[in-house]
Amino acid sequence: MTVLVTGTRGSTARAVTDRLHAVGHPVRAASVRPAELTPPPGVEGVELVLDRPETFPAALAGARQVFLYPEPAGIAFVEAAEAARVEHVVLLSSASVLEPGAEDDPLASHSLRVERALADAPFTVTLLRPDAFAGNALGWAHFIARGVPVPLAYPDACIAPVHPADIADIAVRALTRDRRLGAARSPSPERSR
Repeated sequence: MTVLVTGTRGSTARAVTDRLHAVGHPVRAASVRPAELTPPPGVEGVELVLDRPETFPAALAGARQVFLYPEPAGIAFVEAAEAARVEHVVLLSSASVLEPGAEDDPLASHSLRVERALADAPFTVTLLRPDAFAGNALGWAHFIARGVPVPLAYPDACIAPVHPADIADIAVRALTRDRRLGAARSPSPERSR
């Protein structure tokens, strides 16, 4: 049972691919530009362009689990995954989908649209909703090294940066072992009272 990992030029998907391969799970690395991939030896690289459905069959052949980046252009991929008999999808979504106005926010709306497309899928879905990626803090290095304040658009915002390796660990567990992770829950209004 092959695990298809999309967006494998990104740090999180690369880490998912490496971890799956290291523990012996068959994995296929997918990318818009597969020639630029450097997967572990024995891991097949395949082209997957989410707004080109003709690339879906080769990527999905024999795949039962998918690690998916949220790209609204690929909502048709959900139907193709169903036809290919995928059993479980782990979506790298965003905590921004939980914020007021998520439908109008450029980042949040991408993830939200894909989450909604997956909501009625016949397979199980795990939604990973990390907040800020810790790697983005590297952009602060220039300012910190010079001892000057880091300019932030929202300096009073509370964020919880997450390392891509931690996200990858959770994704691998959801893909390989723990079917109880096949859901995402938001705090209900009743619970927050």
